[in-house]
Amino acid sequence: TNGNATLLKLSPITGRMHQLRAHLSHIGHPILGDNKYGGTLVLGGKMVTRLCLHAARLEIAHQNGEKCFEATIPDDMQTMIEGLG
Repeated sequence: TNGNATLLKLSPITGRMHQLRAHLSHIGHPILGDNKYGGTLVLGGKMVTRLCLHAARLEIAHQNGEKCFEATIPDDMQTMIEGLG
């Protein structure tokens, strides 16, 4: 956290994007760029052009065992994180 934003690591057991958005908004910490649930659209004087939610790792049960998918943080989100210090 830097007083303006906080980077969170969420590990939901079940659920979908809507539930993460609704629960974080309910506790007063909406996701950056989430215009539906009250997330700010401007940070550090710069427009936030999209929902800042990213699944870095997904694990799903599959008929042949568990499958794992990983993705790096998108460049625009990484730039924003670095800019926030």
